[in-house]
Amino acid sequence: TALSIAKIWKSTGRGARGSYHQFLRDTIKDKRFDMFQTVADAAAPNLAEFEPRYLSNLAYAYALVECMPRVRDGSTIFGHLAGKTIPSLDKFNAQDMSNTVWAFAKAGTSHSLLFVEVASRILIDDDDDINGIRSFKPQELSNTMWAYAKAEESHPRLFDAVARHIISHDDLHAFDPQCVSNTVWAFAKASVPHYPLFRKVANHIDSLDDLVAFEPQHLSNIVWAYARVKISQPYLFGKVADHIASLPNLEEFTEQDMQNIGRAFEKARVSHPRLYAKLVEAGGVIHTTDRKRVSSPLQDHASLREWWRE
Repeated sequence: TALSIAKIWKSTGRGARGSYHQFLRDTIKDKRFDMFQTVADAAAPNLAEFEPRYLSNLAYAYALVECMPRVRDGSTIFGHLAGKTIPSLDKFNAQDMSNTVWAFAKAGTSHSLLFVEVASRILIDDDDDINGIRSFKPQELSNTMWAYAKAEESHPRLFDAVARHIISHDDLHAFDPQCVSNTVWAFAKASVPHYPLFRKVANHIDSLDDLVAFEPQHLSNIVWAYARVKISQPYLFGKVADHIASLPNLEEFTEQDMQNIGRAFEKARVSHPRLYAKLVEAGGVIHTTDRKRVSSPLQDHASLREWWRE
């Protein structure tokens, strides 16, 4: 199936060059556009027969392989998918809706009406409705909000409803690090500084025994989000900084991760000398308040130390 091929393409991307995974990925790469073009040409005229799960899976597959073919009538496969999805949304469950908007956002294809209609469906406040906001699992919620922020589809009512829903939880232990990261990133990217939500998430992170389950990008996105919406949570920044500073090395951090972390701490005006030393030791590029760039421990070390301890 298209989704199976897409998942193989995505998973083999992590294989080292020269490995079996790399060979398989290269083989698919050579043929993927032909394969997915054939699937699109065959599927487009028959989408009326697709159940919601198959419509969302098809969109998800094309987003994973970063492929947006045009079919025989000149329109894209995503245009056809939106046209069949919108009238059928009452049959879509939470995962179907989440996967669909995620796919459109990931593929970078704009379809405002689809996002408006999905939001309206999610916002249905009916105790007997199985597809409203209460039916969404944490990952489905976070992926949905990520999609709206990524696609720059503004929907204040949806963001407010999701925030209130998350806050209503006794705790956020069902939210894994990626869900936490995606959620606050989405609200920050959409410029929705929902203070009770950010406080709830900060308290949750602070309550954890450690942050070993958080990947570098999770940590980077979280501090970036708090800095962007200008919500001060010093204990959250302190916990993240202590964790990073305690690591034996920052080999798993990309330069972008380190840049974002440095900028976030600067913008939030949170001082943490041990974090500063760790980032500089790792060769991360840090921007100071006067925008001097440091890419090694030897360049402008004194001025950075003074800045970080302000």
